[in-house]
Amino acid sequence: GFEKAIVNGEEKRLNYGTLELFDDGVYEVGVVVNGKVYNFVVTVDGTAPTLVISGVENGGSTKGSVGLSDLSEKADMKVYKNDTEISYTLGESISEEGVYKVILTDECGNVTEYTFEILHSMNSGAVSLIIIGIMFVAGMAILIVSMRKKGKFGKKKA
Repeated sequence: GFEKAIVNGEEKRLNYGTLELFDDGVYEVGVVVNGKVYNFVVTVDGTAPTLVISGVENGGSTKGSVGLSDLSEKADMKVYKNDTEISYTLGESISEEGVYKVILTDECGNVTEYTFEILHSMNSGAVSLIIIGIMFVAGMAILIVSMRKKGKFGKKKA
């Protein structure tokens, strides 16, 4: 029957028949059964992957662009815009209006989820055109008022 467990060359006591490995890492485990040693490698990974979000806080919103970078470990990354998966390459800038969800899953199944929203924002060209339009309308109104005061506009000739 079972005799002992060896972890990284050190004999380990079992806790009610369970070998407990609490820290993340790679372990060389040996199990001695009927005098024969069975060796295998165990990877313990309880840490979920992370990344850096720039331009917005996780769970927040912005009118600017958002960047995703610095993935902490090898992981599958899925990016959703308004609940539809989109194509995304780490490092690209995201600037389209919408609600985004980023899901990272590492090889051991640990998952991290980020969410953010990009709000509608007019670009500077549109804002400039609106300001010019308002100035034009205001200028025309001032011109009409001053011409009326001088009697050159809006009176019928007899």
